[in-house]
Amino acid sequence: MDYDVIVIGGGIGGTAVGALLSHGGLKTLLVERNEVVGGRCSTYEREGFKIDVGVHSFGRTGKGPLGRVLSMIGMEDAVEWVLAQKPGPVMHYQGNSGSSPESSRSWFPPQTSQASLSCSPT
Repeated sequence: MDYDVIVIGGGIGGTAVGALLSHGGLKTLLVERNEVVGGRCSTYEREGFKIDVGVHSFGRTGKGPLGRVLSMIGMEDAVEWVLAQKPGPVMHYQGNSGSSPESSRSWFPPQTSQASLSCSPT
């Protein structure tokens, strides 16, 4: 089969470019080595937990680059944007949760000396 364009890699960039080219009328083939497309814009599951590889970086929702591409190909409603109620980092460790380094200090043993905090070469 003949294609006008072959896009190698189905990450967010390759998928966006493939969609734009196809929408522009070019016969486009997208080739991805993994089982699913998305690259860093995907999740995986391990031991019952869903791990966000990079989806969190789309904080601008439909107003950002992905929203612009969807608008350009006439698929503005293809993604349902869900805003976090309390945006920001959340840390979990052995049943504890916190949103700042200060809140996690009690989870770990106290430092025994200042030397253990140093990262400088000796």
